[in-house]
Amino acid sequence: MLFTVFVARAAERMKRAEPALTPSIWRHLKQHDWPGNVRELKHYAEVVVLGIARDDPLQRQLETTDLKSQMTTFETAVIENALEASQGDVRGVLAALDLPRKTFYDKVKRLGIDLGRFKNSAR
Repeated sequence: MLFTVFVARAAERMKRAEPALTPSIWRHLKQHDWPGNVRELKHYAEVVVLGIARDDPLQRQLETTDLKSQMTTFETAVIENALEASQGDVRGVLAALDLPRKTFYDKVKRLGIDLGRFKNSAR
């Protein structure tokens, strides 16, 4: 809850819209030790509002690979985040990403995404 307050305050101060808090941001919040405590949490909220979350493993990988790898990494992350957000409901992902069913399944196959991993989390 404290993080969402910091995000709202940072967005207001920077005159930006509050960003969507993606599953990767929540995962980072849960997994990070936060040795700087509240001050570090506040700083991370500002970084998220600015859209430069460097602590995000996806962001680090995008900075260190070629364009084709970056596109694959990004596409995989977008689809997996949508699957997490919809708790494995493919229809929800199709609507959220505005994708035709065949295109979605072609991408899932090409990217090697295990749909079963997300369906199990919905139960």
